[in-house]
Amino acid sequence: MFAAYTAAWSYISMLRVYSLNASIFDLGVNMQFAWDAAYRFTVGSFIHNFAYKGIVYAVLPVFLTGNYAAVLIFQSAFLGFGVFPIYGISRHYMKNSLAPLLISASYLMYFPLAGINWFDFHYQALFPTLFLLGYYFYLNKRESVAFIFMALSATTHYPYAVFPLMFALLLLAGKNRRRDLKLSISLLAFTLAIFALNFILNGAAGATLGAVGGAQGNPSTLVNAYTLFIILLPLLFLPLMSKWVLFLVPYTALIFISGYVYFRFPFVFMFQYSALFVPFVFLGTIEGISRFKRRSKTVSALLFVTVIVFASAYEPYSPLNSSSSVNYSLLGYGFNSIINTNWIRYNGLVKTLSMIPPNSTVIVQNNMPEIYILHENLTVYDSLFVGPQQVNGASVEVVDPYALWFFPNYFNELWSTGNYGLASEADGIVMIERNYSAQPEYFSPLTMNYPSNRLAITGSAHLSDGAIEASNVSNSKLWFGPWTSIVPGLYRVTFLLKGVNLSNESKVELLVTANDWGTVLGSKTINGTQFGEGWTPITLNFYVNNIYQQVEFIGYADNISGTLLMKNVSLTQVGPGLPNANDLYVYPGQLDLGDGTYALTNGSITAVNESNEMAWYGPYITLQPGHYLVKYMLSTTNSSPYNRAMLQVTADSGNVMLGEQGITGAYTAPVQLCINGTATNVEFRGYVENWQGNLTVNGIEIIEAGPEVNYTYPAYGLYSTYYTNGTISGTNNEMAWYGPYTTLCPGNYSVTFWLNGSASVNLQVTAGYGSVYLASNTVHVSGPGRFTLNFTVSQEEQYVEFRGYVINGSVELEKCTIRSNSIGVYS
Repeated sequence: MFAAYTAAWSYISMLRVYSLNASIFDLGVNMQFAWDAAYRFTVGSFIHNFAYKGIVYAVLPVFLTGNYAAVLIFQSAFLGFGVFPIYGISRHYMKNSLAPLLISASYLMYFPLAGINWFDFHYQALFPTLFLLGYYFYLNKRESVAFIFMALSATTHYPYAVFPLMFALLLLAGKNRRRDLKLSISLLAFTLAIFALNFILNGAAGATLGAVGGAQGNPSTLVNAYTLFIILLPLLFLPLMSKWVLFLVPYTALIFISGYVYFRFPFVFMFQYSALFVPFVFLGTIEGISRFKRRSKTVSALLFVTVIVFASAYEPYSPLNSSSSVNYSLLGYGFNSIINTNWIRYNGLVKTLSMIPPNSTVIVQNNMPEIYILHENLTVYDSLFVGPQQVNGASVEVVDPYALWFFPNYFNELWSTGNYGLASEADGIVMIERNYSAQPEYFSPLTMNYPSNRLAITGSAHLSDGAIEASNVSNSKLWFGPWTSIVPGLYRVTFLLKGVNLSNESKVELLVTANDWGTVLGSKTINGTQFGEGWTPITLNFYVNNIYQQVEFIGYADNISGTLLMKNVSLTQVGPGLPNANDLYVYPGQLDLGDGTYALTNGSITAVNESNEMAWYGPYITLQPGHYLVKYMLSTTNSSPYNRAMLQVTADSGNVMLGEQGITGAYTAPVQLCINGTATNVEFRGYVENWQGNLTVNGIEIIEAGPEVNYTYPAYGLYSTYYTNGTISGTNNEMAWYGPYTTLCPGNYSVTFWLNGSASVNLQVTAGYGSVYLASNTVHVSGPGRFTLNFTVSQEEQYVEFRGYVINGSVELEKCTIRSNSIGVYS
């Protein structure tokens, strides 16, 4: 029985951890308490810890492993170990073997014991077994051992010392008080010392009801009475026939005085507070059964049956639990929510927490106890207990939008300031960090899959053979749900559809929405011509730069003539979110197609063998004043450095050029934008001058940049007619390289040319197609070397080129780099 109980509850406890349903309160803080007791030891801390829960020093070896699974297995085993003193005490009162066996089994199945195990780790969870061991050794006249266990039980959690104190008083009033005098006086002295120490340290309030959460309120007499009734009912009210009923007085007084709801029905059975009465009601049950003498087997059997009946409804793993009055789902999660462990998400959380910089002030959710043990000097706030001061002072926040404890307001408040960067995304777990500006350091993509039976359907559709089916319907929503969450990133959602006798004119809208259909994140309209034979995957891409809740995948019939079936919806995160809340991402589906281009099935836009054509343009957005870097994500096939295209950023529907850069291949440095006023109808264009092969745009990032610029143009990133093995060659009296016709914002710059050869070269930085000289210098190259031009740009300059005119000799250009740490700031 002991092994089965330990294995089952260890499994349940670890499921809670690995499914991200364990909590900081109290698993994390109790882990930290033990760590502090060992590694931040002082005489003062020892005195405080001993007065509060001195048992920590006896169990330190388990905690110092830093292993949460070990701690939870220890708790399950220790709670289950109580069955041995229960059996021994039962044998003391009943000489037959069956009754003690049934009583022991009833103890392990007694439903209030489950709450102690369910709600993470608590030191008072050790109390029942320690007290029972103390009483067992007392009955066996081993007073010294009895004192050790009773004293240890007194240290599990203040003020549990009241129970060993009551036991000492019971001995003093008993028939064997002379024999028990040494044990009773020792226990009295020990427990009274604990009370006195807490009185000295915490004052009268802290040493009395305040020590057990005596919140103000108006406790219901009816609820309190029912709580005691439901505690005793499975035990056939047998404890009322013994002296142990007196040990229910502290708990009874507590629920009638305190307004704390977790001390009474139904919550007391789902938390650790059952430790206040479990050992005593079972000791009373044993004594009560012993009074029946010859009928002890029958009564024990009846006890076992009633305990099993209540366990069938009130244990968290029971399939009937969700319909019972002690429903563990009242806590926001039940057994069903912990059985599907996602190791990717769990490992992502552990990885994310390990990345928190030292000396950070961190806001985390209650389902992240792994942030403890604090090896670094972190200041941790659980989002359950933070106010404006802690929120605004946070340097890091870690959120899990799929957990019960996610508070979007705190995340939105920090993220919307623009002062935080996205440092990590781990399968939906997000970490933002103040002043972080790089790409996310860690990225594990989020994936979701929803078969048709996971979505809701309307009256215009029905489920048929594992698919949602709709026929001959117009202007109607067909399916929606599942009301999930998504985090910043680029996504691809795929609807698996099938058309049967579907007319070409049939039209269906596929949407991804958030906030109860209040925000459209992505949409696509399809018609009957897009369906082939069998199941057809229809894909749409979208980008979000925030956390969205109540996300739905919707099918809306504009007009269906024939039959449409939907079997499955899947979501794949293609890329992480951009670093900053004010950054933007434009995916190809938002752009318009130029003449001669076509869109691939994955949503990218490709131009093939084009000349003098606008390949793509749009999407007509608004940019606020500031310094931006526009990064085009390009790919090319069958290309050469002699290809020519211009990447343009315009405003006012193409009437205002904000920035431009020429390219010869898929590589491109960011296009700088200097915006002094609000820019409307902004487009990100791709104009192909002459391109042999394919040029594909996969997306565009618009980064709100800081004052630093640092990027490199390889040789093939500039224009030339002399490319050789990845470099540009130049000889006497010719412009060997020029371009890339970029834009520079006001600031101080340095451009470095990486050269090799033997030549005199005039290096130039020009603007306005060579009409404005920003810097120029003639250098003498002898072997490999780097040559830098420093210059200042006082106003925005467009069509900037980095040129090399070879005066004499022969030279090769490997690359050139541009740097600045003083780009102008705009307001």
